[in-house]
Amino acid sequence: RLAASEEGDGKPGFHTSVARNAILLLPASNYMEQAVWLLEVLTSIQPARFFVVFIDPTLTALQCAIGERVVETGSGEKIKSEVVRVAIPAKFEHFLPHVLRPLLIAGVESDLFLVRCGEIPRALIEMSASLADRMIFDSAETEQGLIQAARMLGTPLKLVDLNWLRLSAWKDQIRNSFSRHSLQRQISKISAVTLRYRGGEQPPGSVLLLAGWTTEKMGLSIAAYGNSQYECLGRIGTIVALKFEKECDGSETLSEV
Repeated sequence: RLAASEEGDGKPGFHTSVARNAILLLPASNYMEQAVWLLEVLTSIQPARFFVVFIDPTLTALQCAIGERVVETGSGEKIKSEVVRVAIPAKFEHFLPHVLRPLLIAGVESDLFLVRCGEIPRALIEMSASLADRMIFDSAETEQGLIQAARMLGTPLKLVDLNWLRLSAWKDQIRNSFSRHSLQRQISKISAVTLRYRGGEQPPGSVLLLAGWTTEKMGLSIAAYGNSQYECLGRIGTIVALKFEKECDGSETLSEV
């Protein structure tokens, strides 16, 4: 749906697009600054009706505020998005779907954005998922992010993990490296796959995601764990070692495959 108003003085008018719903689910109100930043990004890309939702254990009654956000384009046109902020008392969190559903624009798709997904209770995610068509999150935000992401696999939604999307360059490079016919014949001779990373003692989520993708593409299945590595079984019975090696301290990141 698109509505336009003309100012009558030759200047561009306002356009209000309400062709999509977007729910930003926060674990608590102290993440509002991160939600505001996310709103700034999203409203400049896809105007919609936005909901900023969080559970507040200090409240005794539901609080709701309705506003708008205006983004000016390079041509001077102003695009408006609707923003609905909803704070729900912890004891009433099971009413969340009933509160939001009547406010959603009917007949359009709805996205559910999880802010700090590893800190949001699983039950709250599942309730919110019933309102959406697609769930967008970043499993790298918290230590429990990848575990929470695995639990989301049971939902009927389309899942978009930003941590997974960041690996696109790595996946493309690996795929291109073995696209040549001469190298394809050597895949069966690979005896070990090593993923090196920077950060803590445990491999970051991005390393584990790429390890899973690599083993799936190579047709490997994990058979055993020992000597700080996984032993995988190939399609023709070959044994391939899957190793994780810490390179140095620093920010958590994948450094070499």
